[in-house]
Amino acid sequence: MDAVQVAARDEFRKGASHLKILISGGVASPHDEVRAVQYTDEEIRAAVTEADHHNRYVTVDAYHPKTFT
Repeated sequence: MDAVQVAARDEFRKGASHLKILISGGVASPHDEVRAVQYTDEEIRAAVTEADHHNRYVTVDAYHPKTFT
């Protein structure tokens, strides 16, 4: 969770208008299976909290039903 907060803050410091996180493996990715969950619920909340603190938003790519908790 701390790493997500640090990364989000850094992106906003650099001028990001939003965050985009990939919370499951990619459909066409040669290395990440589509069934692989990439972030915990707490890490996703941390990204959303940081975006809220900066009056920004978060978008996600999610291809696996397990990612919709």
